[in-house]
Amino acid sequence: MNRPIGIVLRYADNLMARKVDTIEEHNKIFTEQGKVYVGKIGKFIGEKAISICNDQKIIRCLILVKKNKQGYEYYQAKIESAQATKPPLNLIPEYYRNAKGISTWICINSKLEKLDDEDSKSWIIKSSGMELSHTLRRSMAAYFITRKKSQN
Repeated sequence: MNRPIGIVLRYADNLMARKVDTIEEHNKIFTEQGKVYVGKIGKFIGEKAISICNDQKIIRCLILVKKNKQGYEYYQAKIESAQATKPPLNLIPEYYRNAKGISTWICINSKLEKLDDEDSKSWIIKSSGMELSHTLRRSMAAYFITRKKSQN
């Protein structure tokens, strides 16, 4: 069986000098529309990551990560697709519909659900085999490609 592949993006709740609840805003659109787009500001995630997001033969997950006082909070949703072009406005949370510098749009077709500690530790960096939480503390990379650990 194929192990899920994850695209990990960092996020913050203070985009464009506004304090918002990123997860709540995205889940609200998902509930209304059945899908929602998450925008990645800055560097484009690259053709390899876009290809993974659009490969219907594998299980694809978006993992959003936010630093907090205790370490990190992780949220996960299923990826439908990804693209560089801006999607319809009704599928983007209002607070960043007009944001500049969004290079990648990832469409999710499930709610963003908080991962517990055990679930968050089950993701490892695809290229290095290192645990995601370990890598987050040591790297400022804009995104990561991960996979689920083998279950013994």
